[in-house]
Parts: sequence; structure tokens; C-alpha cells
Amino acid sequence: MNIDYSICNAITQAANGIDDSLIIYDVRCQWNLHFTECVEDCPGLALSDNTCIVTAVGKFHLSAHKLPCFARYSLNFILGAGQVDGEILETLWAPFNKISPTAQSLNASKVKAWEEDEEKAMKDRGEYLDIYQLNIDKAPIMAEIRLKLTESEYVNTGKLGSVSWLVNGIHLEDSQYIMKQF
Repeated sequence: MNIDYSICNAITQAANGIDDSLIIYDVRCQWNLHFTECVEDCPGLALSDNTCIVTAVGKFHLSAHKLPCFARYSLNFILGAGQVDGEILETLWAPFNKISPTAQSLNASKVKAWEEDEEKAMKDRGEYLDIYQLNIDKAPIMAEIRLKLTESEYVNTGKLGSVSWLVNGIHLEDSQYIMKQF
């Protein structure tokens, strides 16, 4: 309730005829769910009929949210919100070169379809912002990582070495932990 009161007062008293507001709040994905109903139900809260509120989660806090929050509440996808300093790109050329094979060219019809999807996402927001959703493959399990490292080590040297030693050490620690439980 305190945040609702603060937001309403900030918008109505400080707006001076500005109808659009960008609210950046670290728990936006939860707070904003019932904000409109709270304003309507509470006589002490009020907003102008012309008020348009766009909400986001700050970049620092967004990384701690669930994956769906990224596309829906990132400042990156809010027109007029500004962008991260463009100078950082120059420092990332080497990593970008490694992932460049994953990039594809799009023909004109695919570009047009993307632009239409993007326009709808910017206008209607909500689930339409899911077009920006990250596609993340499931991380490999420990056994897969161990196997890959061990195979790589054997191919390079012809014998087992530090990777096998570390894997055995981790296995030994796991066994000791289990024994302490009994």
C-alpha cells in the first residue's frame, strides 16, 4: 500500500501535465499485478484518466528474476527508456567473434514479420514481449562435463591427468559428505 500511495502522489503532484510515466521498481512483476485494482478500491489513491504507466525492473535486479521477466520488464525493450552505453560493444568483439556463426541473415519477409511482431510487443506489451525471451539450453550435468574434460585431456596428452585427479577428489569429498550424514 505504501508504494501505491507513493506512486500515485508522485504521478499526480509532480507530473505537471505529463501523462506518461516510467516506473522502475525491483519487484515490478509482483507489485504491478493488482496496482490498478488497489487504486480503484482505495479512496486515498487516485490517478488521472490520462495517465499511462509503463513499468520495468532495473537491470541490476532483473538478473535475479525468473527468466520470463527479462523480455517483459527489461528497460532494453521500452521505447524512450534509453540504452546501455554503446562503448561496451568495442570491448566485446573477441567474444562476439566466437558466437558469430550462430547469427543468421534474414530475408525481407522474415524482417517484415519480425518488425510486425516487435511493433505489437511495444504496443500491447504483456505476453507479446515474449518474442524477446531468451532461449537457453539446459546446462550439462556434472557427469557430462567430467567426461568431456577427461576425454579432452586424454586426447591431448595420451594419459589421464589433473582432470581425472580433480574428479576423483570431488568424488572422494562427496563420499565423505555422505558418510558424515550417518
